[in-house]
Amino acid sequence: MVLRCPVCQSPNPLGITVCTSCASALVDVCPQCDFSNPIDFRFCGNCGRSLQEESPAELATLDKKSWERLGRYMPEHIVDKVLMSHGGKIEGENRNVAVLFADLKDFTTISERMNPERVYDILDECMRGFANEIQRHEGTVDKYMGDGIMAVFGAPVAHENDSERAVRAALSMIDFLHQFNKKVEQENGQRLHIRIGVNAGMVTAGMVGTEFRMQYTVVGDVVNLASRLEELANPDSILVSRAVLDSTKALFNYLPRGSVTVKGRRSPVEVYEVLGLRKHPGQQRGIHGLRAPMIGREKELNQLYEVIKGLQQGNEGKVILLTGEAGVGKTRLLTECRSLMYERNLLVVEVTCHSHTTEQSYWLFQEFFRQAFGVRAGDDEETKERKIQDSVYYLLPNEFRRVLPFVEHLLDLPISDADTARKMGRLSPENRRTQTFLALRQLAVAVTQRKPLVVVVDNLQWVDQDSLDLLLFTLPLVKQCSLCLFLISRNYESEAASIIHQFGLETLPGQYLPLTLLPLSLFDSYRLLDSLLEMPALSPQLRQGIPELSEGNPFFLEEIVRLLMEQEAIWCENGKWHSQPDLTLKDIGIPHSIHALLASRVDRLPEHLRYILQCCAVIGQHIPYALLKAVVEPESEEVLNGALEELEHRKFLCRDGSEERVYAFCHILVREAIYRTMLTHRSRELHLHVAHCLENRHAGRLYEVLDLLAYHFEKASTPDRRLDLSYEAFAVGKALVEHEAESFMHEEGSRN
Repeated sequence: MVLRCPVCQSPNPLGITVCTSCASALVDVCPQCDFSNPIDFRFCGNCGRSLQEESPAELATLDKKSWERLGRYMPEHIVDKVLMSHGGKIEGENRNVAVLFADLKDFTTISERMNPERVYDILDECMRGFANEIQRHEGTVDKYMGDGIMAVFGAPVAHENDSERAVRAALSMIDFLHQFNKKVEQENGQRLHIRIGVNAGMVTAGMVGTEFRMQYTVVGDVVNLASRLEELANPDSILVSRAVLDSTKALFNYLPRGSVTVKGRRSPVEVYEVLGLRKHPGQQRGIHGLRAPMIGREKELNQLYEVIKGLQQGNEGKVILLTGEAGVGKTRLLTECRSLMYERNLLVVEVTCHSHTTEQSYWLFQEFFRQAFGVRAGDDEETKERKIQDSVYYLLPNEFRRVLPFVEHLLDLPISDADTARKMGRLSPENRRTQTFLALRQLAVAVTQRKPLVVVVDNLQWVDQDSLDLLLFTLPLVKQCSLCLFLISRNYESEAASIIHQFGLETLPGQYLPLTLLPLSLFDSYRLLDSLLEMPALSPQLRQGIPELSEGNPFFLEEIVRLLMEQEAIWCENGKWHSQPDLTLKDIGIPHSIHALLASRVDRLPEHLRYILQCCAVIGQHIPYALLKAVVEPESEEVLNGALEELEHRKFLCRDGSEERVYAFCHILVREAIYRTMLTHRSRELHLHVAHCLENRHAGRLYEVLDLLAYHFEKASTPDRRLDLSYEAFAVGKALVEHEAESFMHEEGSRN
């Protein structure tokens, strides 16, 4: 008797677990009793447990024992999101994502010349390595396909840079395979090769399957093109689409590979090969060829100028905390200051935290010292060690042997002195941490004794906890040396800015300067638009609509203009910008960059807050508290009030200033982004629910909310009910007219 492989149909003798031809699994081991079942069994033949594997995510009822298996497919915080969802189920949504396909080229041919058990071990270790790199960049493994893998970045949790994460993950997968090949070649004389394709765009994401097997996945043309790009890629190369290129070209070098014809598409698709990271990344924001002067930030700019001048003149150092919402102009303000910093002969070291480095201990300070010591990404280990040793000796020649080991420890390099390495190994973790902090602080002081130092930390909201601890330990140095710490953070996404602010107020009252950038006034928004484009030839709708829609956010304004340019809705002719005469902003939608930014903010919220925001988005831009309470049906009024306070704190909602308790979205584009992610059937359900709540609240006086009811019934696709409302509105109007006429006749009769 033989076992037929479910994948390639090759015969296999009894007793083995992996196909000898393609390495596919032949048995399904029960996770409860370890009994080996044929691969097509739905339930264990020994204990009866369901054998439907949670791949890529078991989204039916999940218990804690399932967590280890889920961990192979998605990062821990995403698993938590699944577990916190209602019934362990994530609602289907429309999502802007990046999709990555990768496979091992000619692996089946290679496996024919190897022992089946070794084939299985290699494939398992390789796929685990790929999954680790995907998870490290907060992607989700969608599925394994023999010797291939599919990953999604942006679902079920969105980030504002999912295309960047996908490309970084792809490069890391190639690096991993390069290291893994050293082991494979040594043991088997074989070398593995990988092909990768990445595409980005809108998909529908959610659960598919039956009650016995549910899987979170994404579907759409974006997925098909990503798969096709992987098939076209050369060994050990990455191909991406134009959509990926447009959002990441400032960060990576690309080589155009021409256009290819893809099945199911009418026109050819432009393809680009990833060559690697840019040595000097460019600005990701702003419009190429257009640049506006700094507008509306004169006060903050003058304050920063005074700090820079004082530092150059030998005054005390400063801690500057610059906060504001994403896109409000923090980085632009830094750009204006940068030239003055260099003019004043200051040493400037700039470090940017990233959302994918929040779990990497001491990443901020590792990056700081790599930059300060001139360590480059392409340096080999020997070059790195030499640069670090030379730099530490230059700064602290008398303390070189004591300080160097702690710098090497921080940078995850082997301790160069074996005796010192043994001594450090005997230190308790807390003692080693303290000694490292002291050594690094001594290095920082040594730097400032040679030249005033400005350390710029951008995106502080994504700082890792260990770096935050070390940063707090370092802040008091501004009292004793020429050091300026310029910290830039969003003001709603982490506690780091709040901790720094409180520390500065209590410990550094004379050396602490907090600056908060507020949205631009409508007048300044018009000025910004006028400085970007020459306005006279634009239609009045756009001239007025762009500043109003951006609501004081310079990034939003620029991205709206960029989208209009890309869609050729506006164009430059003879030095003047023209627009389509009847075009309105409703016709163009939300720029992908803004949608990604806002969606990433929403996805970091707990599930109950996301649900409340979805209800608010369906209700409208203005949300009466009483109506929201009826729609949400909270456990208690206290629970709803607590949720609304949190959403106010995070700058999603605000009170609209009316006497009645009414909320509004802080930015109309937030509402649009939330509404846009909802599937049609889900939004229809909520619109119908809102309409019924309105009917209940206004029973007997529906004429007060006829327009609202008609709107929600129309969105709920119930035209008959909307028609009933039209007749009711007509009847109410007729009655009012008759009543007014009767009153008029009565008054006229009284006069006569």
